Amino acid sequence: SDLEAALRCATHLVSALPCAAVPDLACSLRNHLSPECILISGTKGLHPESGWRASQMWEEFGGVGAQNFVTLSGPNLAREVVAMIPTSTVVASESEDAARVAQNLFSS
Repeated sequence: SDLEAALRCATHLVSALPCAAVPDLACSLRNHLSPECILISGTKGLHPESGWRASQMWEEFGGVGAQNFVTLSGPNLAREVVAMIPTSTVVASESEDAARVAQNLFSS
């Protein structure tokens, strides 16, 4: 499919969905992401049943290792973004290289 082809060529993927939905999405994308793809997650909180973080679920169900995983966090508020008021976003990763890629993507 077009989606599978796009995912195979993707250098980065942004995921921002509820924790409970991560395992299913990660499983469905597992065989379609390139090994070099950096996954940037805006998922907040812990899975309601397992208590796992998004990084743990992406690794277990999606095969995305720590070297390719970046967490995206606030403090940014939608009303500030819409009003074009400067705000900040934090990226964190075990991989400095992956974090820099995400930082560059979200810098203005």
